[in-house]
Amino acid sequence: MLWLAILILALCVGIMAYRMIREICFLVTTRNCRIFTEGTVSTLSERRQRYGSVFSPTVTYQIDGTEYLMTTHHSYSYSTYRIGEPVKLLVDEATPTRAILPQSRKKALGAIAIYLVATLFILILGIGTIQNIL
Repeated sequence: MLWLAILILALCVGIMAYRMIREICFLVTTRNCRIFTEGTVSTLSERRQRYGSVFSPTVTYQIDGTEYLMTTHHSYSYSTYRIGEPVKLLVDEATPTRAILPQSRKKALGAIAIYLVATLFILILGIGTIQNIL
């Protein structure tokens, strides 16, 4: 029973750590996205969830006459973006293929905070359970 509790605890903490690292990597790789430009939402990719769907917009934008596509890292509710709608983007001047929506950084920081709190809660609950088994 002890090994099962330890395994479940390690699995849960590992999943939360993976998700936090994923968001941190997003923030690190997009840290140089500082140049504002405008693009147009070209498609919305739907991802169904238990309580509805979320959408990831694909945005078309141009830098120096070259057209680029950007698919968002985060998902949004349907009412947030519409196909054909103009949107502001932050683009990396050195790597114009790298662009993000301005609110993506806030979403990443919020996700990191949620994962951190969830990890601490899981650790407290798991350690308490392990102590009860012992």
